[in-house]
Amino acid sequence: MSGDDRIVRPVFGDPPMTVDRLEPICLHKFIVVRPRERTVWCRTCKQEIDPFEVVLDMAHNWEHATWREREMQELAARTEQLKTEEANLKARIRNARKQTDQPVEKIAEYFAEWLRRLNAAETWEELRSADEWAQRFSWLDAAMTKQINDARFRAKQRGESVQRNNTGRRRAVKVIKCGAS
Repeated sequence: MSGDDRIVRPVFGDPPMTVDRLEPICLHKFIVVRPRERTVWCRTCKQEIDPFEVVLDMAHNWEHATWREREMQELAARTEQLKTEEANLKARIRNARKQTDQPVEKIAEYFAEWLRRLNAAETWEELRSADEWAQRFSWLDAAMTKQINDARFRAKQRGESVQRNNTGRRRAVKVIKCGAS
């Protein structure tokens, strides 16, 4: 360290340092290559630039541009994938609406009617007719399916108990032999 060099260490409470620049900083965006002299100059500030710095800057710009291009290609591929997925979902919705033969708004009404019929069913025939009525609907979600299966199970139990009551139990008859043996 020579005598002219000084280490500047700020102390807490010192006023902030400011540097007055007479001319703005040039980013050397416009360069001129002089092949005879083998030099590179900035067209804006007329300053000579290190050729290695120019090559390094160009390499950085190229890397950034190729990275951006790769990112754009990935986004375009993802966009195409999402468009095909959207088209498939729209087709599935159309097919589901065709299968139900009913507007989507009426699904809750039909579900409630099916539950009512199942809960009112007391015989096997009533249970079968409720299931036949709802056979064409394939729009149930998991919660609806669970409720329907529970109601169907209760209806089957009611049907079995009604059938047992209708058939009645046979009473054991004891045969007494009469006459001479």
